[in-house]
Amino acid sequence: MRAFYPRIANRFARLRERDPAAAARLLDERFPLVIQLMKQQERNPEMFRLRVTEARLLREAMRLRWRYSKATDEAAKTELAGAIKAKLGEAFDARQAMRQRELEELADRLAALRAEQDEAVAQREAIIMQRFERLLQAPINRPSPSTPAATPSSPEPDATP
Repeated sequence: MRAFYPRIANRFARLRERDPAAAARLLDERFPLVIQLMKQQERNPEMFRLRVTEARLLREAMRLRWRYSKATDEAAKTELAGAIKAKLGEAFDARQAMRQRELEELADRLAALRAEQDEAVAQREAIIMQRFERLLQAPINRPSPSTPAATPSSPEPDATP
């Protein structure tokens, strides 16, 4: 959490010291997001870095927006408006970089699935023979009474009268 929301992490640490039960409730509410981010940091550090960057830029844009709302000078408002747009543009670029990375990962996964499919088609007869041999070597289980083979209209072949 400290990497993604450093100020919130500090507040959470103080809350945990003051009121552990409240901290536990808060963690229960936010835990899925925290776990997801922690897993992403381990699994895909680049994507995590982009997500942290986007969140930081959006927070900065919100701070600038607050300053904009308090500004009375038109020159200051114009300057702040430009800064807000710049932060939003950087956040947009970070989001697009994440999407581009997701597309690349999907393309890699699709290529791997196609290769698996092509290999299975090429090995069709061998796969069928392998399954045939396993089927013949598997123990035979008697069908249960609810299967069509055990109904009175179709008696089991080895049933004795």
